[in-house]
Amino acid sequence: MTVPVESLPREWFRRVWNDLDANAIDELAAADCVFHGLDDEPIIGPAGFRAFHEHFAGAFREISVTVLHEVTSGDMVGLFAEVEAIPPGRHARVSFQGAAFARVRGRQLIESWDCWDFLGLLERMEVMPQQSLGMALQGRLRSTVAP
Repeated sequence: MTVPVESLPREWFRRVWNDLDANAIDELAAADCVFHGLDDEPIIGPAGFRAFHEHFAGAFREISVTVLHEVTSGDMVGLFAEVEAIPPGRHARVSFQGAAFARVRGRQLIESWDCWDFLGLLERMEVMPQQSLGMALQGRLRSTVAP
């Protein structure tokens, strides 16, 4: 039995997030890579992603990503994963799930579409109230941001 080669997205999550190896970003993301869904606007290139990585990783004492399912078709890889992290000042881990779809060329990511349950993360961190989406849809959660 042969052991399958680690997919590029699995390597990305292992090195960039689990090992917090920011240098892997430059190695595994193409210079013109576009990351969708992590911020209001697409994040462009390794330098742009490094800034996101620094802010997100800096918000937690520990991060662990576990890929639960993966599907590959041509140059596309889709995966579903669970993230566990320890926020500062807390001892308990919080977890959230999400999906990522990546286009790969050779050994580099060239485009990524991410959809993570960041609202669930904020609820578990107690930054947002539990059931905040339902509350907002029912008009019971008001924005503090002026329209």
